[in-house]
Amino acid sequence: MRIGIHSLLVSCLIALFTPQASALTPAEMQDWSIVCAQTATESETYAAQEFQTLFKGLTGTTLPIVNDISPDTPAVYIGPDAVQATGKLSPLKNPGDETLRVAVKKNALYIDGGRPRGTLYGVYDFFEERCGVRFLTFDHTYYPPAASTTKIPRGTRTHTPTFSFRWSYYGETMKYPDFATRLHTNTVTDDAKLGGRTGFRLVMHNVASLLPPATYGAEHPGYYALVDGERKLAMHGGGPQLCMTNPKVLDLVVEAVLKEIEKNPTARNINVAHMDNGSYCTCDNCAAIDAREESSAGATIAFVNAVAERVEKTHPDVLIGTYAYQYTRKPPKNIKVRDNVMIQLCSIECCDFHAIDDPNCPENRAFCEDMRIWKTKAKNIFVWHYNTNFKGYQLPFPNLRSIGKSVKYFSENNGQGVFMQAAGN
Repeated sequence: MRIGIHSLLVSCLIALFTPQASALTPAEMQDWSIVCAQTATESETYAAQEFQTLFKGLTGTTLPIVNDISPDTPAVYIGPDAVQATGKLSPLKNPGDETLRVAVKKNALYIDGGRPRGTLYGVYDFFEERCGVRFLTFDHTYYPPAASTTKIPRGTRTHTPTFSFRWSYYGETMKYPDFATRLHTNTVTDDAKLGGRTGFRLVMHNVASLLPPATYGAEHPGYYALVDGERKLAMHGGGPQLCMTNPKVLDLVVEAVLKEIEKNPTARNINVAHMDNGSYCTCDNCAAIDAREESSAGATIAFVNAVAERVEKTHPDVLIGTYAYQYTRKPPKNIKVRDNVMIQLCSIECCDFHAIDDPNCPENRAFCEDMRIWKTKAKNIFVWHYNTNFKGYQLPFPNLRSIGKSVKYFSENNGQGVFMQAAGN
């Protein structure tokens, strides 16, 4: 298994590869052109430029970029408009935002995909998977020896990523978004040239901002969690938790969520997530739900489900994101998560020296048991994984042998997005 960040995430892609008997070599392509239609998107135009740059790095030859060419001329065709103009391939049926297709023929190479990122990812896929190129750092790309004579099998390869949200939170990917894009990280830039970012958002602690205690606390302390017999309005971890069974809290949170949707119409999820502390509500009503569900997540999931039910009436395609984190990580016994709720499952207690599902690591067994149950209860699971030690934030982290296996485990257990928290800042 390759250890590079991109390979760890993209190793989980759904792939279809149909090889044919003969092969093409880059040397045979050195008198070709790169065709990118005038109607191409900004990202597809950049994809053609990236192909030109990487092909030169691979072979030493700069291929010209043109807008049009005879469809029978040997060439590299970049983007759905250029590919369809040849009449050689059928259009992709309902491609996702990042679905990519790479078709190697005797006298042509076709790279296209869904918009906005599929074609650009297709270019990187071609050089990595077919030519052995590796994007190692922002300023160093590896090209294998004798690259010009690399045999590239003819055939068509189609990928749709398993993870719709991919964020490797390292300083290098945050500082160099073009490098992050080469690694298929789709969360760090709005630059249209780089395909922008996915509409999915990382779940963040936010309930105290949905109902600011400075606004409501003095007159309505009952909106906030009862902790040790007190309605506390100021806590560590960003602020107080809410009372999840107060009906007025539900009304106000729904109102706040609908306003967020109006301000962010392209967002795929809006979050209703508890604050970063364990001071959850212990009032009689909240405590009764938690007791019935045998989990402190009980009242929280019941509340988020209620928010999602109301929001679905006007915005059925928007997910309500919430945490399975610390006191809410254990799934509720009876409650099933609504289909328009997104669970961000966090592995902060886990050992990262070993893979999450390593049978020889007892520290991770409880997490695996929780994920096993969550995948039966929730349609949408995103994972917040940890690639750093907060006590030694910039020290090397000994997980190179475990991270790929952990990512594979997440993909096989209904994981649809991964945030890898490392030394990103």
